[in-house]
Amino acid sequence: MSLLTVQQQSIVKSITLPKISQNRLPIVHILTSRTDNDDERKVEPFQFEKIIKFFQDPLSSHLIDRRVRLCNKICQHHKNGYILKDLHYLMKIFNMLVDLCQQQPLFINPFIEILKNCSKPFLLDKSTDAEIYASALVSFYSDFGYLLRIPNKSIQQCILETLYKSIQTTNKSPRIDDNYDDLTPAPHIYLLRTQCSSDLCETLVK
Repeated sequence: MSLLTVQQQSIVKSITLPKISQNRLPIVHILTSRTDNDDERKVEPFQFEKIIKFFQDPLSSHLIDRRVRLCNKICQHHKNGYILKDLHYLMKIFNMLVDLCQQQPLFINPFIEILKNCSKPFLLDKSTDAEIYASALVSFYSDFGYLLRIPNKSIQQCILETLYKSIQTTNKSPRIDDNYDDLTPAPHIYLLRTQCSSDLCETLVK
């Protein structure tokens, strides 16, 4: 064994590493994609205005596939029901799709799926929304009944089934009761009372 090796071993033995106490152990931070603000973050409002503008643009009239995809997007985003304050957007969408369905049969099924979501209770952003939008909802149901004039049996049947399901207390959301993105489902009795105040009943008996 060389003299250099002996000296190295002697130096190593003489070195003592300092002990780290338990309360001074380094903290290891776990990397995660979740942020501290995730629990407070709300879902952004749906961009109805952009979709309506696109449908009204005459230059997009030939983009049938894209329009159908937008219809599917509306349906998918509102599987748990529509927000009550979006009523004016909804009826604009419905009226445009009524015309499109008569021009192009490809819009019929997407329109039916959009209508089906109206069977879910409308969602309230604030506790006062039920009172604020009561008259708007009365007008909505009146116009909803007028959609029965569409000369398409599938759409007519969907409208009738949607209205029936909307006032059934057994009509449940696909999500758990407390997961509405901080929104509150409107009570069924409120929806029934509003429908009775509209022209819906008169339309149905004609």
